[in-house]
Amino acid sequence: SWLLERGRTAEAVDLLWTTWRFWWLHGHAGELARHVDLILAQSDDMPSHQRAMALGGAGFERIAGGDQDQARRLLERSLPLYRQAGDRLGLGLAEAGLGHLLAVKPDPAAATDLLEQTLGRLREMADEQFTEPQRLHYLLDAALAANFLGQIRLGQGDHRRAADLFTEGLSAAHSAADRFTILVSLYDLALSREAGDDQDDAADLLKQGLSVAAEAG
Repeated sequence: SWLLERGRTAEAVDLLWTTWRFWWLHGHAGELARHVDLILAQSDDMPSHQRAMALGGAGFERIAGGDQDQARRLLERSLPLYRQAGDRLGLGLAEAGLGHLLAVKPDPAAATDLLEQTLGRLREMADEQFTEPQRLHYLLDAALAANFLGQIRLGQGDHRRAADLFTEGLSAAHSAADRFTILVSLYDLALSREAGDDQDDAADLLKQGLSVAAEAG
């Protein structure tokens, strides 16, 4: 709010993107929502890239708060702005979130199509040269897209393909050293192992997740 009160909206948007997972994981979704609403109120006059980031950040905040319909509308509005700005990493994250929401709605066909396109595009980017912040963003995109697509495959009964996708997501999450996506990947992979009647491996994966959660506090 201090940045917004001084007209430093771009810095406020950057701060939102940097910290939203911290607010989410530490149970401060309400505080995050307040800041997001203040940013959205000023977003109409932003350049397209900043507005895309504001809408995308607001979409993930709404997911955290349980308002899936509003989250979907916000993420859908962000996509053309990301494309206009040429931000493939921001686009990938927004598409991953939207794919997850489409699957929950449910519209698994549309979700599968979107997530397969997103993950395919991200795989093509794997050998590109990124700055360190870009590399971490890329890995987060890849981890979430793989996990969300794997959740659809698991729901369809294809636990082997789901496990492959969750393993891909876990690899990206470990490369990023990102506890949030590591936890998501471990839990999802445990579910796929359980579906494949591998109870011991499932239990081990859940224990790993508990250990990561304890480290995160």
